[in-house]
Amino acid sequence: MAKIAKSEVMRRAWRVYRLSLAVRFDRAAFADCLRQAWADLRQPDAPVTPWEVLQRYTVIPRTLPRGEVITRLESALRVAQGRAAQYARATAPRSWSAAKHRSADLIRVANIEAIVRAEKAAAGLAA
Repeated sequence: MAKIAKSEVMRRAWRVYRLSLAVRFDRAAFADCLRQAWADLRQPDAPVTPWEVLQRYTVIPRTLPRGEVITRLESALRVAQGRAAQYARATAPRSWSAAKHRSADLIRVANIEAIVRAEKAAAGLAA
């Protein structure tokens, strides 16, 4: 088993803790984040993107290997691109609400593309 740097474990634990949106520091919550960081780094085929971020775009169990995560993200990307393609044929939004939804859909496509690129780079695949 490869040696795991403690600094990397702590960085990942703090990143997971910040993503949990905790208002005040809680030792028990940080301990859970630290356990999760150790588990994530021990599993060599784990996704590089934090699990909480992946959950925003598609349903992914924690134990899923990186290859399956990439497959599910590519599927979510195709769906998001299809939704965003509707805006190419549409006229300018008539209300602020329509503009907000249009912007959110376009940003969703960009975010999923960035995550897929990062996961493929970590897997050594061509983006």
